[in-house]
Amino acid sequence: MRDFEKRLYAKLGPEGREAFRELFWAYRDPGSRLEFGARLRRVTAAFRKENSLRPWTTDRGRIFLLNGSPVSVDYADDESWANPAAEGDVSRDDIAARRGETWTYVFGPSPVVYSFLFLKPNEWRLVDRMSGNWDRAGLEASSRDVTFGITDLGAYKAALAELK
Repeated sequence: MRDFEKRLYAKLGPEGREAFRELFWAYRDPGSRLEFGARLRRVTAAFRKENSLRPWTTDRGRIFLLNGSPVSVDYADDESWANPAAEGDVSRDDIAARRGETWTYVFGPSPVVYSFLFLKPNEWRLVDRMSGNWDRAGLEASSRDVTFGITDLGAYKAALAELK
């Protein structure tokens, strides 16, 4: 969602939010909704351990919904996980086997990188490293405009203005 959409959505009641969702997809290419549904299914399956009720609200879930699959994913392993303190210690979930993930996307002349750090008990947090990552804003704008672009911005804004 764009900023103007977020501001409006926050002000709407339940009926207004339902109407908003209908307008949101009505003013986008039908392929956008299909792509979003495919990404949402992937996020739900892949990031359920972080947030079983709403995995799309996690940092990795939000980035995946917006940008899709990265070109590559690199992992940093948690060495302490491989050597439990006591024999038979099964208290650690397998999600803790990694301490970091780096997702790489291709956009423009240089790669766009997202780094995530694992925080126990089961959260992956985006580490915001913009240094040398100047195309990140361009990638995200392109994802919003190309993948989920609005077909007729003027008509869409006029329709949204009628919501209460």
